[in-house]
Amino acid sequence: MSKNLLKIFIMLMVTVLLVSSFVGCGRNEVKGPEPDSQENGKQIEEENEPEHVTYTIFKHLSCPEYPKDGQPAKDIILAAMAEAGIKNVDYVATFVSGADYKTKLNVLVASGDQPDVFQIHSNEIEKFSTAGVITPLDEYYHLMTGYQKLADERDLDALSYEGELYAFPNLFRPEPINGKNLHGIAIRFDWLENLGLEVPKTVDQVYTVLKAFKSDDPDGNGEDDTYGLGGFANQWFNPLFGAYGIYMHNGAPYRSWMEDGSGKVVHSTTLPGTKEVLKLLQDWYKEGLIDPDKFVIGDKQAVEKFSASKFGLYSDDTIWRLHTARSALENVDGEVSGLNDKIVCGMIPAIEGPGGKGIPHPGVRTSGMAVSTKALEKDPQRLFKFLDFSCDIDNGGMMLVTYGVEGEDYKFDEEKQLIYDRIKTADLRGKGFNNPVRFINVMDRRWMDPADERVKDIMLINDPEQIIHSEFYKSVPAMKDYPDVFEKLWPEYFSRIVTGEFSVDKWDEYVEKFYKQGGQQITDEVNEALGR
Repeated sequence: MSKNLLKIFIMLMVTVLLVSSFVGCGRNEVKGPEPDSQENGKQIEEENEPEHVTYTIFKHLSCPEYPKDGQPAKDIILAAMAEAGIKNVDYVATFVSGADYKTKLNVLVASGDQPDVFQIHSNEIEKFSTAGVITPLDEYYHLMTGYQKLADERDLDALSYEGELYAFPNLFRPEPINGKNLHGIAIRFDWLENLGLEVPKTVDQVYTVLKAFKSDDPDGNGEDDTYGLGGFANQWFNPLFGAYGIYMHNGAPYRSWMEDGSGKVVHSTTLPGTKEVLKLLQDWYKEGLIDPDKFVIGDKQAVEKFSASKFGLYSDDTIWRLHTARSALENVDGEVSGLNDKIVCGMIPAIEGPGGKGIPHPGVRTSGMAVSTKALEKDPQRLFKFLDFSCDIDNGGMMLVTYGVEGEDYKFDEEKQLIYDRIKTADLRGKGFNNPVRFINVMDRRWMDPADERVKDIMLINDPEQIIHSEFYKSVPAMKDYPDVFEKLWPEYFSRIVTGEFSVDKWDEYVEKFYKQGGQQITDEVNEALGR
């Protein structure tokens, strides 16, 4: 071989070796790092893991079934949180029921040992925020992506102070079955059928039905032992006021505010139309159409009287009380009665009158979950994502914390949006799920059978056309200073005028006392809050 050919051969061999070397290096990179490199990567990942943190939750709740360690649900929930990117967190949930809750909370706050997240009422926000116990939430609200999907601006406004949100109100899923309103007008459908009457739609028709229920033996027992209209003490026949265009809310009288025609708002009880309604009710009472026990009994006794066929129209009823009465009427001495062949009782649409029609909107949430200023020391980013997880209906754990493990604790028909085959609630809580760990509760009634009469009732009374709104749902400071104008003055005059002890003209005296005994200051503050 010539020297030139030898040189060429040597150069080719060197080139082949160099290329092989580069190709080998490339394959080694595809395979991944050597063992030492893997250990280094794992160490870096561990160093980047967030510090472990435990959040303390304090709720106004009675839940004796809940296990002290929260297991087995806790491990399942925390694993789901970690998968969602909320890592190295834990929670300790504590519950106190009744009036003891507020006492215990005040003790914890006074000792500086307040929980990270705890339930407060709207009238406590000023006190706790001024003292620096709770933190404004607006700065972190952008982290609550799941919560924002369901949040109601009116509810958020009610739990705000000086323009800042201080507590997260509970939420409602968007389906009609999850509507806020649970109150309406219940009636005995079988009585209407017995007497050949139609469902009343107007005030005049209601009067006709009440007279028949009183005088025409609707239950067919041959005795004069029935009344037309009933209820319990401190119920003010709200839908009748709605027929006169007046928002009246006996459950929360401080929410009842309407425009007076001048651009200002006044308390509903002071509107001239209120006097008209009182006159109508007094006339009905004098005719014996209203059960006199209504002014002295409680809600349990009222349900019992309705179930015992003592009156046929129950104003301001709830779907739950109605369900209790319906169940009692359809079952006699443990046997299903002949009444169950037809719908015995149910809700009816709002009645129409001179001012329109309307069942009062239930108002805003008056309590919510506040966050302690001390909790901000525990990684607030993770804290708010932790809270959001429990109420996120799309990408979070709302279903998990509420119903447990799908397929084990419940089944879900996605097409029908129906939750079925649930284990008992007590058993679910005993595993550590449900209310104890619904840190922000989401109303979800999709477990109800669509054929259930309660579903029909809820759908009816949550029809937007059935609802009348107040002009103001929040609180003002003067309401705490003068609670008697709502809690004592109006209930006294209402009952004494309706029963005839006072003349209807006594309403004018009531209005005068209302303004003199603190109502004027309350009214001024409400208008100021509304910017009027």
